[in-house]
Amino acid sequence: MPTWEEAIQKLRGELIAQNNIDPAHIRDIRPLCRLSDHEALITKKLDTHVAIQLSLSDDITAARIIRDGVVAHSEYCRASSYRPRTRAAAAPRSPTLTVS
Repeated sequence: MPTWEEAIQKLRGELIAQNNIDPAHIRDIRPLCRLSDHEALITKKLDTHVAIQLSLSDDITAARIIRDGVVAHSEYCRASSYRPRTRAAAAPRSPTLTVS
């Protein structure tokens, strides 16, 4: 069974290859779910979709992804700007991708 880090690296590679994203523009990729759900998601014990926060350093790429969405795991996924619950000074634009 892959580790969570390996699963994220695989997703990162798919996003770069299938969506023309420059790897240098990816700051972070993380799931927006409980830490306790990570193993269940990897092993497909949870039949659900999970929101993924994709933090980008390039506004043009972020705008394109928000406008067009992305392909992840061979499925089209919509994207939207992530708005953190707490107010953060100068929060980076972070499209949130819904992937299975």
